[in-house]
Amino acid sequence: PPDMPRVVSIGRLDLTSEGLLLLTNDGDLKRRLELPSTGWMRKYRVRARGAPSDESLEPLRRGVTIEGERFQPMSLRIDRQQGGNAWLTVGIREGRNREVRRALESVGLVVNRLIRTSYGPFLLGDLAQLPEDRWCAVGYEALLADPNTVLEGLAQRLGLEWDRPLPGPLPHSRTTLDAPDPEKWRRNEEQLDRVWHLVAESAARADAVLADPPTALSLAGPDTGRRQAVAARRAEQQAAVHAAFRSVHTAGFAELLAKAGRTLAVTTYQSGRVLLVRPADDGGVNTHLKRFPRPMGLAAGAGQLVLGTDQSVWRFDDQPALAGRLPGPTAHDGCYVPAGSHTTGDISIHELAFAGDDLWVVNTRFSCLATLDGTHSFVPRWRPRFVTQLAAEDRCHLNGLAIVDGRPKYVTALAMTDTRQGWRAEKVGGGLVIDVEDHGVVAQGLTMPHSPRWYRDQLWVLDSGNGALCRVDIATGNLETVALLPGFTRGLAFIGRYAVVGLSKVREHVFAGLPLAERLEAGPEERSCGLWVVDIETGEVAAFLRFEGDVEEVFDVQVLPHRFPELLEPGDALAAGAFVLPEVALRDLAGRRAE
Repeated sequence: PPDMPRVVSIGRLDLTSEGLLLLTNDGDLKRRLELPSTGWMRKYRVRARGAPSDESLEPLRRGVTIEGERFQPMSLRIDRQQGGNAWLTVGIREGRNREVRRALESVGLVVNRLIRTSYGPFLLGDLAQLPEDRWCAVGYEALLADPNTVLEGLAQRLGLEWDRPLPGPLPHSRTTLDAPDPEKWRRNEEQLDRVWHLVAESAARADAVLADPPTALSLAGPDTGRRQAVAARRAEQQAAVHAAFRSVHTAGFAELLAKAGRTLAVTTYQSGRVLLVRPADDGGVNTHLKRFPRPMGLAAGAGQLVLGTDQSVWRFDDQPALAGRLPGPTAHDGCYVPAGSHTTGDISIHELAFAGDDLWVVNTRFSCLATLDGTHSFVPRWRPRFVTQLAAEDRCHLNGLAIVDGRPKYVTALAMTDTRQGWRAEKVGGGLVIDVEDHGVVAQGLTMPHSPRWYRDQLWVLDSGNGALCRVDIATGNLETVALLPGFTRGLAFIGRYAVVGLSKVREHVFAGLPLAERLEAGPEERSCGLWVVDIETGEVAAFLRFEGDVEEVFDVQVLPHRFPELLEPGDALAAGAFVLPEVALRDLAGRRAE
């Protein structure tokens, strides 16, 4: 419509494709719905030249790698063969560039028609064919004229509580104050004419239905059961999340956290979550989940927490004043509030660490250590001498960083290689620890090492492919294996005399041939994912927390200086209502309670 404000599409639908297209004026919503971690299925009706069989499509159902890019498993069904063409129904959860076309081409099928029929719960089809309690019509003019009434009505129909009335009228869009020019569309009239025949029939049908909708939005009216249905669906979703992240732990694990008065922050990129593992009031453990896109490295500094994700580094500031006002039966003693983010692009960020006031990041894709500024994606500061160029090729899989006396001192890499992903051929025994200051090799012969740490004047490292926690003699380079554990060791933190080690299950397609896989296959221990506590003075396992749901990988572990903190996701309603002001402004703040 000529008076529609600026919108962006959710997901790709190029000019040679057709079907369902979702539009929004909320960029954050667009990004969230496009993330694979959201888990929404996108379905397509596909016509392709060729004669596929279930056997020929099986590689796509398992997941394929095309030109170095990994495609997640797809759902595929052959609907019918029509001459030289086949009609298929394809479901994907990622939405990579030309994903369906490229995937089918990899098995010898050439797509000549592509129709998106659904995106998560949104279906392509006539609204008029839906039951009357399933939809209603809301006009743009009505929304602008009385947004609170309209939004409250929508919330009621969805079974939600409308608890945040808007303080004033809505603008026409986020970027304009005036109503849009009704003739603005003519700027693209020529391009629109070329494709209008593709959507003309659907547009006419939509105009007819929306002109006389079967259901008018109303706060009153019959009870459709929507509230009960939404509540039941929410309960099912919560039960599914609890099942996916269920865990068991020893009494000693809960006792360690309670006595130390500490929380463990854990990242699991496979599940798209940051976990706060906190001591519970009942003597157990409380596992608190927060969703982020591919969370990786964590760094805890003075009053702040930093998190590396798929393309950004997020900073969270601890706001103790807000912690005391958080809801819930247990009193919070810390609250990490989003304070800003830095877009790095996809640099395959791994560990992060504070060196003095500077944040250093391990930029695995470019094989370097980097810092961040307000101008550039990243600022390269150091790379191994054997890596001859700065290239987005993950040449040695640089992954871990240890800080000593406020300076970057030791890093881990999986191999001393200088070609694109050259480390993969040397992952068994090719790993090393490097001194950042003189580029010397401190220790070598490790298998996929991670998480170097300087603790109690000693260098510690995880020999991950052996499932080992090791101590390094920096004078001789000798490794002392302190403990062998039943998983791929990655993520290391310390509480007193105890090391907390993250464990991941061994993935056959990545870790095939590793000593760890062979040891676990031959021995009585099962592959485990979780947090194992090792007494560094005796080498004994003192406690553990084991995940028994869908979580199979842990990347990083950090100790937070709180017993029961909260971590607010970007966009959280609590974060939206929390403001940090200078003290001089606080003194002038209306309604402030006297101290």
